[in-house]
Amino acid sequence: MSQKYNNTDIMVKKISYQAERLSDGLAFFDFYDPSQQRRIEGELKHEPVDLAFFGGHEFCERKMLCLSTEEIEEGIPWPIVLCRCEVDFEVHHRMVLGAVMSLGIAREIIGDIIIDEKCIQIVVKEHIADFIAVNFVRLSNRKIQFEVLPISQIEVKAPEFEFGNISIASFRLDAIISSACGISREAATDLIKGGRVKINHEEKTKSSQIAKIGDLFSVKGKGRFILEDFSGTTKKGRNKIVIKKYV
Repeated sequence: MSQKYNNTDIMVKKISYQAERLSDGLAFFDFYDPSQQRRIEGELKHEPVDLAFFGGHEFCERKMLCLSTEEIEEGIPWPIVLCRCEVDFEVHHRMVLGAVMSLGIAREIIGDIIIDEKCIQIVVKEHIADFIAVNFVRLSNRKIQFEVLPISQIEVKAPEFEFGNISIASFRLDAIISSACGISREAATDLIKGGRVKINHEEKTKSSQIAKIGDLFSVKGKGRFILEDFSGTTKKGRNKIVIKKYV
């Protein structure tokens, strides 16, 4: 019987194949999300290579992979730069990502996209930066202009959170999404089955999936939150949970 592989499986196997044939020097790969990073680390733990991840700033999620047959020292020159653009209109992450990918640029070439009230910052592979600066010149029907800067010039604020309390009958995914997002159990199930929910950066499509304290949830259109702590049970036996929501 043939074995089925998803895109992440194929990606990990390709990296493993290249790791087995690695020559001297540093080998740089694409940007990977935290779930993919864990898969890569697990796959390569028995290979005679050293690995490192770097995404340009302290709080980054997407990071580039580096492999070497020797120990990787701190301060190596990563082929990562920053594309930055000042804006005076409202911008959303999905809007920027969609515009970049419409240029024919694969998601793996791009690291974090950081947006604040006046600025768009995109962490990218060095070789594609000039292409972005020349071709990404309009957004939401407005003219924009990116400049290419050293990654050391990135400006990032620490994530901000709000804490809240929920009570859930169980740690099922649909129960958590329903309570945390303030929607019905049926609506939560629709989000899950529609592929709009991730736990720890992995898409989950089963409402019966069991979560645990410390898990990070991403719900499209609803935001992100962490199951921060278990604070006991109610008189009716429901679980009292502290959640930490990204602001």
